[in-house]
Amino acid sequence: MDQHHPKSYGKANHAPDYEHDHSKDLIIDEGFAVLNDFRLSKPKSNHQPDPIPRYPFASFHNALQVDPKHLPILRDECELVFSARDLEEGDAYSTGVTFFLPAVATPRCALEALVLQIFKAHTTDLIPGQHYDMERSGAEWWTLVLETKGHTTTEEKGEIKNSIEDKKPGPTIVDHEEDEDAEIGLHFDADYGLEEQLPHYMLHPRISTVTYLTDIGVPTLILEKRSPPPTDTQKLSLDGDITKGWLSCPKSGKHVAFDGRFLHGAPASFFPAVASEAIDNVNDDVDDSKQSSKRRRIDENETAYHATTPTGTNIKKRVTLLVNIWINHCPLDAEMLDDELCSQLSPVWSAEDKVSHPNPILWTLPHVNTPDPVPTTTVDVAQASVDEAGVETAILCNHNVVLHFHSSKDVLLSAVHATKKSESQSLEINFQPGALVLEVGDEAIDEDDDGEENENEVITIDS
Repeated sequence: MDQHHPKSYGKANHAPDYEHDHSKDLIIDEGFAVLNDFRLSKPKSNHQPDPIPRYPFASFHNALQVDPKHLPILRDECELVFSARDLEEGDAYSTGVTFFLPAVATPRCALEALVLQIFKAHTTDLIPGQHYDMERSGAEWWTLVLETKGHTTTEEKGEIKNSIEDKKPGPTIVDHEEDEDAEIGLHFDADYGLEEQLPHYMLHPRISTVTYLTDIGVPTLILEKRSPPPTDTQKLSLDGDITKGWLSCPKSGKHVAFDGRFLHGAPASFFPAVASEAIDNVNDDVDDSKQSSKRRRIDENETAYHATTPTGTNIKKRVTLLVNIWINHCPLDAEMLDDELCSQLSPVWSAEDKVSHPNPILWTLPHVNTPDPVPTTTVDVAQASVDEAGVETAILCNHNVVLHFHSSKDVLLSAVHATKKSESQSLEINFQPGALVLEVGDEAIDEDDDGEENENEVITIDS
């Protein structure tokens, strides 16, 4: 795996240096790493765009099939990986927030095999050497296991939040009251290790993906809002209306993919988790005894993942496998899964095993060229007599930002209901002008920043 330190990057418009292999220089084009296929005799107009991402958003409702007996094992292994990445330096397992599996690697466990299958499904039409450098490509991956509906104390959720938030910018698990779902703050997927060394340069995976392993929890929100170009040091291009987005409700075995440059998260305050049965009975007036019975039926029908704590309390969890497709670049801070942890996970399914009984983890998409149809809905601005949903604060590109949801909470909740009712359990949202507005504030001050600048660090940009 060839990971280039920024000091090895070539300068833009620099005279040819025939003693240096410029084909390995990192070139950023529209937020993506691309092959250095420049030729002095080749007109720039002949440059062909890369084939991926194929679409801004795609949903596949039955991409992963897991044997019911093995599904709890797979979820537990995701939780083991999720917990292991929170350990401090010097502990037995990897301390990185995300892991990386090179495209040329041989999987060492069933989870890595699944990650590589997802990578191949999204790159099956690419030709190594023509579309991408296989040795500098691969899958960045991690797992998220989030408690739902107040089954975790505020103190416990605070520990989860801090263990992730302190390691690098990006997604944050937000602490809420005990009767609310944990949520994932809106963020960009990017090589934050590179951005730390080269401020204002946001390098993104070609494709971000989510594979759901449970049916419960907060839906994923993807917004058609890209990170600013390097020349926009004030991040003013983030300002203004967001007119399009997508919602994806968790469904075990479902896989969604979207442009790796898009803003996304799981903001529970605006798009809360909703059970299917709750949609059909939203106006029902049910007493406590009937509600208890109904709640059990919802849990059974939605195959909710229950874990037992030391005190014997049932916890329902939202379990997801996140895989980012990186082409022509390996994110600087992502590491391969630790060997010791890998040895505790299910092994790769061997040819001998396939003879005796089927693989309990079956990825069903050899390619992703035929996504599910996704219905659309429109979100309007709240009427004067109706309260607006509120605001969501975040730190994006080292700036404080505020997202103003000028629609009502009822309208946003109806979008979740429509998502849950659709066959794909995904929904395209068209926000009317003024319904969702992003406002960029001051630069966020990093108290740990020593103020030193990196010297002689240059990068080649294809504009």
